[in-house]
Amino acid sequence: MRKILFTSNCIFFIILLISSNTDLIAQSLDIGDQFINAGYMGCKSEIEINPACTISPHSGPLCIKIEFLNSCKAGWAGVYWTNTADDSGANWGQYPGTDFSNSGYSKITFWARGEKGNEVVEFGSGGINNTLTNPGICKYKDSYQKKYSTEGKTLILGQDWRQYTIDLTDSDLSSVIGGFFWSANWRANPTGLVFYLDDIIFE
Repeated sequence: MRKILFTSNCIFFIILLISSNTDLIAQSLDIGDQFINAGYMGCKSEIEINPACTISPHSGPLCIKIEFLNSCKAGWAGVYWTNTADDSGANWGQYPGTDFSNSGYSKITFWARGEKGNEVVEFGSGGINNTLTNPGICKYKDSYQKKYSTEGKTLILGQDWRQYTIDLTDSDLSSVIGGFFWSANWRANPTGLVFYLDDIIFE
């Protein structure tokens, strides 16, 4: 009788453990599932994005290829992945952010590489707040300020894929509008740049 009870308890514990691990796995979110790379900034016309690039992706059949031509006077460019978009463009605060406060997310991980190496790019999350500059239209904002990759605000990419992390520990995730962004400028990349992204994941 004791053996049967012990076995039943073990099975119950294993079921709980598997269920718990399944929940943890389910918590991860690919950026493309809920966010759109529509938030063009700076030299918008100098940005070219191919979301279905087949050139040596990190995983799966596709990755994201990004090119900044860098021939305009503004001298910088970037793109936000926002939680929604309409015909006029990205969500800069016109619409509410996504509530991830109960998601368990504590970081964003992503993979990046440069086409030639030595491409200088900034990566981050959050920081959209136009409530003061355009309060009539932009009534909402990110609930946390800009967070940059833990490896440094400005990254120098190599030709090989490398994983980077944006730490969201202790961040208020109750309103996430700008889930992910990149930016680059002409001074660090005088001839422009091409780089690749893959597996941008909330975890």
